[in-house]
This record gives sequence, structure tokens and C-alpha cells, in this order.
Amino acid sequence: MAPANPSVKVQVRPDLTTGLADARRSDGSLVRDDNPAAYSELVTVFVSGLDASASLQVQIGDNEAEIVSATSVAGTEGGVTALAVRVPNVCCGGLLPVNLSNAGVRTVNAAPILVR
Repeated sequence: MAPANPSVKVQVRPDLTTGLADARRSDGSLVRDDNPAAYSELVTVFVSGLDASASLQVQIGDNEAEIVSATSVAGTEGGVTALAVRVPNVCCGGLLPVNLSNAGVRTVNAAPILVR
């Protein structure tokens, strides 16, 4: 098994300025500038490079997000995993990084998600 190299998949913004985390709201719609996630909402974040046998933590901003499920996405290149996480209470909302910690490896300033 390859060592963990966790990363958040990115969707490109229409203005091509920065990427956002490839995340879906509970209704299946993309989390975007005009469709931010809400506190306590269950969102699905697409990630890759996980070591499934090791512990996993997800943070949105400075707050740990509850992981509800982790499901391998069949037919994807590079082992994509759909993480269903609950958006933590993030005080003021805004553009917040989604960071992963898996098998002792942590992403830093990963792709952001918009939270209202």
C-alpha cells in the first residue's frame, strides 16, 4: 500500500482565480460562491491519497468536522474517496480551508470551502 498523501479535490471557479474544495451540499449541489454550506449541514468532500487503514481527521477552518462516512468512489483514477462530514460551528463563516490529517500526514492550507 502506498503511503498516505491526503489531498482535497478542487473545483475551478468560473472566474479562474482560485479553486474551491470539490464539495457537495446535502441536496447534491456544488458548494460555490452563490451556494455556501451551512453550519451543521452534512456535506460531501471529495479527497484522494488516503490510507484507509489509518486514522483520519478533517478540519474546516480551525474546527474539527465530524466524519459521518467515507466511501470509495468506484471507477475513479487515484482512489477518490467521498467523505461525508458535518460542517462545524465556524463563528463567522466565509472561505475556510478544508484540511485532512491521515496516517500522520497533514494537508496545509488545502482547498477552501465557503460556509455561511
